[in-house]
Amino acid sequence: MSKKLVKIGVLMGNAHAAFPQRLMESFCEWGKSKDVALYFFLGTESGHVHMRAEDEEDFDFQYLTMYDYALFAKLDAIIVVYGSITTAQTDVDKKQFLAKYHGIPCVVLQSTCDPEDGVYIHPDNYRGMYECVAHLMRQHKRKHIVYVSGPKDNNESMERLKAFRDAMEKSGHKVKDSMIVYGDFSEYVDEEVERLFDANPKTDAVICANDDMALAVYRVCAKRNLVVGEDIAVTGFDDISRAKYMEPPLTTVRQLADYMVSTALSTAMELIHGEKAESRKIPVEFVCRASCGCKEDAVVYAKHFEKDKESVANSISRLTRSYHRTLSGPFMIRKLIQAADSLDLFLKKAMSELYNQGAHRAYIYLAAETEEVREIGNWELPQCLYLAASMDAGHIETYRRNASTRIERGGGLTDHQGEKFYSFLLFDGERNYGIMMVDIEGEDVSFFHMLALQLGTAFHYQELVLTEAKSRQMLMEQNDLLNMNATVDELTKLYNRRGMIEKVIHMAHNDAGKTAIAVMADLDHLKEINDCFGHADGDFAIKGGAKILQGALGKDAFISRLGGDEFFAMIVPKKALSEKKLEKEIKAIGERINESCMTYNLLTGKPYFVELSHGVIAVELKEDLDFTKLLEEVDVELYEDKKRRRKSVKRELYQ
Repeated sequence: MSKKLVKIGVLMGNAHAAFPQRLMESFCEWGKSKDVALYFFLGTESGHVHMRAEDEEDFDFQYLTMYDYALFAKLDAIIVVYGSITTAQTDVDKKQFLAKYHGIPCVVLQSTCDPEDGVYIHPDNYRGMYECVAHLMRQHKRKHIVYVSGPKDNNESMERLKAFRDAMEKSGHKVKDSMIVYGDFSEYVDEEVERLFDANPKTDAVICANDDMALAVYRVCAKRNLVVGEDIAVTGFDDISRAKYMEPPLTTVRQLADYMVSTALSTAMELIHGEKAESRKIPVEFVCRASCGCKEDAVVYAKHFEKDKESVANSISRLTRSYHRTLSGPFMIRKLIQAADSLDLFLKKAMSELYNQGAHRAYIYLAAETEEVREIGNWELPQCLYLAASMDAGHIETYRRNASTRIERGGGLTDHQGEKFYSFLLFDGERNYGIMMVDIEGEDVSFFHMLALQLGTAFHYQELVLTEAKSRQMLMEQNDLLNMNATVDELTKLYNRRGMIEKVIHMAHNDAGKTAIAVMADLDHLKEINDCFGHADGDFAIKGGAKILQGALGKDAFISRLGGDEFFAMIVPKKALSEKKLEKEIKAIGERINESCMTYNLLTGKPYFVELSHGVIAVELKEDLDFTKLLEEVDVELYEDKKRRRKSVKRELYQ
């Protein structure tokens, strides 16, 4: 009889960063030797990964929902790499986080925990950082030391920061707030480092909470003509593979990744077999190199390089492959959009793309209904998931939602007990659809993270298309039943002017005293489209404007085409809104229209943009509401927005 394969879940974040990637590699190596199937649930990511605009809303809190989905997997044990998870860090918050997994043997890595919550394996971050500060002051007489911290809501980050403060203050150096900036553990913290140098012009040493952020310090020093290791000392933490190849090689604190992982897995196996396991702290190593001013042995360095140059060459080869493959990745969303009117075809194309991009096996699990997550506090894990699609070595299956594809919490996610699966969240904005699990090579994790983001966006668009199709069907049925031809615009199937006037009069009478939201929109440069591309394209643009508004305003909005290129809509919120929330909703509607325009234009393939200028105002409903006056008031806001439109909608002018 074959031996039962043990299934262990690994909860971690920041998978794009060097040290978490190193941990994953170690998990996979040790997992093979122990006949363990690993299921990685990859959550929090750096905002820099998404290249988000400054004025774009932050939905990073969605990533915390990923860890809850682990409750659907039938796991024998869970390892929580708590140091890589960006979340609230009080003891109460940690207990609440770990309490979700009570009943499952739990090992907490890179943090401590109470005995009832699990067994911890914790590297001595404090001692390592303390020794680093002491070394700079004792050996190199550095007096003006500043600090690049990780996130404020990260356990390891705060522990290392405390060691920095304690070591400085014990040596008689007062730590001011201006001596510390907070990064996100990625290497893209140049702006924070620049601000740190500007606030501390006498700086002679920079300590970084990890090695990735030290890369940004090197760039800023080069920009300011500061020689690392001479004019200024720089240190990091983790000892990632790049550290000893930086110029000059980076002084750092080495976390013993292999030892941490092997200890965590051995401890998990002990718990699974009912054996007693002890929590423990494990040592770290301070590694002196030239970046702090120490003179490194050139012969030793050459031996290191000679030993590792093959792996470096392999890394370069992988990066080159990833770059070329990434160029083809964005085309996935276009292929999925073309199949958006059929969920079955949509899923088949998605699975085909995952296979083409290197996945050996893949599964997509969806909630029965799309979950909206406006903040992590209002998130509730779905009661069940449905297996929507699977792929095994190119063989693709899609499934209907029924009892046979329904998965309860703890029911188990995959039929295969493979060596490893990586789980990614499928979401777009506030819309949380479920998860994607893939059997891939570890080097492909960051790439598939980007594919998951694109797939989440495609799911959102597919949802809008199906919603629009259902709305159109309902409208057609209502037309047949109520003979509403006289109130419906033939081209767009929206209300026409007469239909909207009747609707507003009805609304003003029945909802008198309520506050509604009025939206006026105008298709940009319709005459230019008609003149340059023909009236058929003009009609296409008008229908596109209708789809954009339907996608942006949702099924509760009453939308009309007043005539020509003008649209008007009314929305009565289900709940009364405060003045502040009403202002926020008005702003959000304008942003959704702009976002819907952008998404639509990514997919049309037309040589012109279909875009809407718009005005949005609040209106008090009353029985004697003057529709003409209402149009004049909202038109004022529309006119202001129209000042910002493009001078031309031809794409060639913007390429």
